[in-house]
Amino acid sequence: SYRDLKNLSLEIGEADLLVHLSKALKMKDLYFMSKAKARTIAGLDDSVGLVGLKLGALTEGKHFSDKFRILLEQTGVDVKDSSYIVPDDKVSQKGVDDFLFSIDRPVLALNPYGSGKSRQLKKEKIKEVIEKIIERRKDISVVLLTAPDKKDEVADICECYSQVFYYPESNSIYDSISIMRRADWIISVDTATVHIATGLNKPLLAIYNPGDENFIEWGPNKKLAISVFAENIYPPDINSIDWDRLPSSIENLLVSYVE
Repeated sequence: SYRDLKNLSLEIGEADLLVHLSKALKMKDLYFMSKAKARTIAGLDDSVGLVGLKLGALTEGKHFSDKFRILLEQTGVDVKDSSYIVPDDKVSQKGVDDFLFSIDRPVLALNPYGSGKSRQLKKEKIKEVIEKIIERRKDISVVLLTAPDKKDEVADICECYSQVFYYPESNSIYDSISIMRRADWIISVDTATVHIATGLNKPLLAIYNPGDENFIEWGPNKKLAISVFAENIYPPDINSIDWDRLPSSIENLLVSYVE
């Protein structure tokens, strides 16, 4: 509520810099900006009077990691390395390593779930991806990444294949990171795991809905990554990917190796 936002601004107190990197400013965003005691506000909408550090024109057409870099450079920070830093949770990694110990094959981590229905593969499509992987490499194991609300579906899928597994104890993004850290290849829909795979320097096949702006800003940001796109339909649906092209993309991924 507006009252909550006002109280939050009072709780935060004075700040040197308030950063808002969404292109669509809502009324509550503007209200919070007006109440915040920030010496400078940085934002992507150059037309907003409250925004003193205008990044819209400076960052147009650039990847979001570059937008952050430019923000820092505009505040006087010398950015020598803008590569991703992937967090490491030792407790999570220990649990995942114990889980993977019994899997004596190379591992491909598959994340079929993104944010919103338009970026989530349906159950039958997940199985189709798995079958296309297995057709090309019978000597590897597929580990499905999951979230707590998808465990039942993932468990049902794993029951259908002898070389497909999931980590039952997975409860946070750190568990997914730990699996990806040990994986040899990664396939992911458009979501955070694309960028985690990039940060871990893993061979990656990324699946996106069409949209030049989204891909420019949120693509894999890695030249060697392979990207495939769904058909341009409305509403967007990642399940409409080119299933005829997917096998060759998987083939190209599986001949890739971690540097």
